[in-house]
Amino acid sequence: MATLPVKCNKCGTTVNVDIEKHGQKCPSCEIWVNTVRELQAQHPKWTELLEQEKKLKEDYARLNEYDGYYESGSSKAKQFFMKYKYAILMFVIDLVYIIIRLALNGFTPPESAWEVILVVLLLIVSFSAYFLPAIRSRVKERNEEINGINFAREERPKVDAKMRDLVKEKEDYLEKYGQKDAAQ
Repeated sequence: MATLPVKCNKCGTTVNVDIEKHGQKCPSCEIWVNTVRELQAQHPKWTELLEQEKKLKEDYARLNEYDGYYESGSSKAKQFFMKYKYAILMFVIDLVYIIIRLALNGFTPPESAWEVILVVLLLIVSFSAYFLPAIRSRVKERNEEINGINFAREERPKVDAKMRDLVKEKEDYLEKYGQKDAAQ
């Protein structure tokens, strides 16, 4: 438990307040001392250090978002099938048409070239209308993932260094102005 000295607004007694608590009673006059407000007023540097720590934690959270890009292959496949289920369904319908056509007519050639062209066009349209945009969007997503992962790899050491400096600065501040419990 770390404490910082704060003067009571009513009696002027110096109270060592726990920096983790929001309030504490003055031992002399028994009035409630608002720890947060008094620390802000009497220890602005400490408040500034806490704000810096909050911003660094936000940076960590932002960088940790990129860690989620390393998903298992099965979950990525599941997401792909859920996203493009209609494209897959259209492709299956085209294949079923071809199978039925073969079942009814056997392996005899189509009666006209137009029938061959129709089947080929159905397959091409199905593929290009659904899978090519899917592939293009996946490539774009992957590029964004790679850029984000590279960004996180570059930024994380900087944020780590800032956090180490901030922790050291907080410890120095507590050592200079506050007290640390011997239990720590």
